Amino acid sequence: MNIDELKQLYQQGERDFNRVDLSGADLGDLDLSRASFAEANLSDCYLIAADLRGANLSAANLTQAQMNRAALTGANLREAKLNGVSLREADLYRADLTRADLSKADLHEADLREACLSQAILCETSLAEADLRYASAIDADFRKAILRSTKVSYAGFCQSNLTGADLTGTDLQLTNLQGTIMPDGTVYQ
Repeated sequence: MNIDELKQLYQQGERDFNRVDLSGADLGDLDLSRASFAEANLSDCYLIAADLRGANLSAANLTQAQMNRAALTGANLREAKLNGVSLREADLYRADLTRADLSKADLHEADLREACLSQAILCETSLAEADLRYASAIDADFRKAILRSTKVSYAGFCQSNLTGADLTGTDLQLTNLQGTIMPDGTVYQ
């Protein structure tokens, strides 16, 4: 499928694009809200400022995609491959990222309020100045993640691994850290 076919089908009301291969495609600024790209190959795609609100991207391959300022409110990204993706300033409010692989991703200033990051892999991921208030990150892997000046009030980080994470300027006072491995290797009681 090429981009013109995708645009035409979407305008005609089609929303099922499961398992399509659009790797390397330029989908920036497109309205693809509520479309389903489950198990699709969107690696190396240009999705800057794309509207993917309510989209189903479960188990999709978005490795190395450029998704800065993308609207992903309420999107399903369960088990998605997001290695090295750039999601700077992206809106992921209430997005489901359960078991997603976000290793080495850039989520600088991303809005992850009320998002589900349970069992997600966020190793060496930049979450500097991101907003994770009320997010659920139970049993998530934040090893060597950058969480500088990240908002985490009322977030649940229970049983997560923060070994080697940079928490400079991050206030953890209102965060549930029960059973979490802290940056220095100690377990929070």
